[in-house]
Amino acid sequence: MRGEGRGVRGHAEATGASSSIINHQSSIPVSQTSYLLQPEETPAVEGLAGPVPVETVVAYALANNPEIQAARYRARSLGARVPQAASLPDPELMTTTFLRAMETIDGPQEFMLSVSQRFPWFGKLPLRSRVAYHDAMAAYAEAMTAELRVVEQVKRAYYEVYYLQRAVEVIRALQPRIKDVVEITKTKYENNQAGLESLYQAQTELSNLRIRLVELEQEKREAQARLAALLHLPPQTRIDAAARFDRTKVTHTARLLVDLAESYTPELDARRREISRDRASVALARSARQYAAGLDEVRREVVELYAQFTQHDQVLEILGAEIVPRAEQTLDLSIEAYDVGKLPFEQLIQNYRDLLDYRIDLHQREALREQAIAALERAVGCAVTAWPPPPGGYPADESQPPEAPLPPPAR
Repeated sequence: MRGEGRGVRGHAEATGASSSIINHQSSIPVSQTSYLLQPEETPAVEGLAGPVPVETVVAYALANNPEIQAARYRARSLGARVPQAASLPDPELMTTTFLRAMETIDGPQEFMLSVSQRFPWFGKLPLRSRVAYHDAMAAYAEAMTAELRVVEQVKRAYYEVYYLQRAVEVIRALQPRIKDVVEITKTKYENNQAGLESLYQAQTELSNLRIRLVELEQEKREAQARLAALLHLPPQTRIDAAARFDRTKVTHTARLLVDLAESYTPELDARRREISRDRASVALARSARQYAAGLDEVRREVVELYAQFTQHDQVLEILGAEIVPRAEQTLDLSIEAYDVGKLPFEQLIQNYRDLLDYRIDLHQREALREQAIAALERAVGCAVTAWPPPPGGYPADESQPPEAPLPPPAR
């Protein structure tokens, strides 16, 4: 047997220096790249028929999106290379057969067997192992980035369908009331209590309502087609949003969300892995600049998205608790007052239009609020609704795999 490089002693020193990495290779989740909790059962396409909760749609996207699958496979592939990078090269076995026996001190020799093993120079093996490890962990972070991005896109499309669905319901719910106004106005006209122009205007309002219903129905079908495209389903697939959902609460301040983003945003974790990988390389300065620029961008985006969420949340509260109920009562009283001649027709129509706008705005704000939460979850890297923030985040010691409890999934 013959050794190359520093020999057996050199290999022993190198192995000891990298034991902290090698001992933790089994902790790298080669078979599971996702930091989001996966559904126990992937919903089938048939499960997307009828009103579907957002959780079911997100679960389907996580299980079937090709971008996510490609990122997961790449991360698993790089994770499987880490043990190889921490191992010695394969030994070489060589055999030699002589055409004529060679005379040696031990007598004639017709066959020779030799084994050789290469031993890397001191420090080379742990360095190669560390580079492979951080490449794998960066790929895992990129896989989670893909998941968060797809989840945000799916939620945005889902809540757009929800808004248009509810807007259509608002139009249909108001149609009988405007029909009542038309009938009242017709009776008044027949009794010479209203002019023909009032009857025409009432009928025009009803026609405009039908036109708006047609437009909203078309927008809804287009939104459903966009959602189906994100799920890689045929464009004619019609996915309806759930009729109601519980509004989630963001209990954290903008400053706390920024702190969480610094710990959990996978893009930043990928940059940290690159910095750890490049510590002995001239690329370190570039990686550090990229991390600093990425950190500034994440902080800015989180603050802006939190401001958007706060605006929609506050306006939604005012609309739902004050404006819409009052507008409902105003229209009811206006119809009664108009019937007995105590309210002009123009004021009745204005009150009806106000209620229509307020109701549609209410459901649009609901959708915008949930879309802002989805964007926040993507920017922060974890759920931002009511849950106690977990300790830590990504491990401070970047040579170790993440063993701390992970945050709740962004659902």
